Parts: sequence; C-alpha cells; structure tokens
Amino acid sequence: MSVPTRLDDGQIVDLARQLLGLRWSWRGTEVGGLVRDFGWTVEIADEGGVEFDIGLGVATADADIDETGRVSGFVIPISGYGDKSPESRAWLQDLFAHASRVLVEALGEPTKRSPGRYPEVRWRDDRATLAVTRNSMVVEVTYALNEYLDFAERYSVE
Repeated sequence: MSVPTRLDDGQIVDLARQLLGLRWSWRGTEVGGLVRDFGWTVEIADEGGVEFDIGLGVATADADIDETGRVSGFVIPISGYGDKSPESRAWLQDLFAHASRVLVEALGEPTKRSPGRYPEVRWRDDRATLAVTRNSMVVEVTYALNEYLDFAERYSVE
C-alpha cells in the first residue's frame, strides 16, 4: 500500500474553522466565488453542484446544489483515496480517529458520535453541521445544512 496524501493537523483545524465561520446565503450561484476565496480550484460547475480541488486531486471535493438552487452541503476529503487493502483500511481508520481527536481539541466536544462501519463525529450549531467521516476509501469533512441532514436521517435505510 502506498500512503495516500492527507491534510496535516493544522490544515484540518483551519478547514473546520473556516467552514464553521461561513456566514452566507447557501445559494449555488455563490459557490464558485467561495471556493476561490478558500484558495481552491473549481473544476466542474453546473446546476447540480460544483466539484473542486483543494490540493488533493482534481474534482475531489464537491458542493451539492438542490433543484431550488440552494447548497445542501460540502464534502471535502482530508485524505487522498485509499484502496481496499487491509493496510489502507487501517490507515484510514487511524486517520479518522486522529482527525476526530484533533477536532475535539480545537472545537470542543461533538454533538454526536456515530460508530460503525462508516464512523462519523458531528458538531451541530443552529444552522449547519460539521462532520468528519470515514468511508471505505477516504476520510472526509462535510459541512451541511441541518435541515438537509435531518431529512436524510429521517429517510435513510440502514
């Protein structure tokens, strides 16, 4: 296994704080400018979303835009993609645990911890939620509107 690229601890904390500090309209028309303000590169933009590069590879991050033109959230990897090897899965789990600890130290106790196959730790405020999640191939930070997350949880099938 080759070790995927990852953001360092300071970059993870800065990303989280920048996302939590956003005060904006959540309109899809503003995403391109917001992405550029963060110093990232827009790769693809259409009515359904914006894919962008934060420095880990072309179109590795995205912002989803719903049918009303509103952004439901951002999905931003903090690691490059792993493979399906046991070593890669262990590396991703270690990174998830480490990033969770780093963010707890920086942001305080989370509002929700979800263990399991795809663990997640969340910090929810009155409008949006920041989360760090590990899936089978990557560790991601998401920032999404609470109403979108609430709807998704209500109708999710486990």
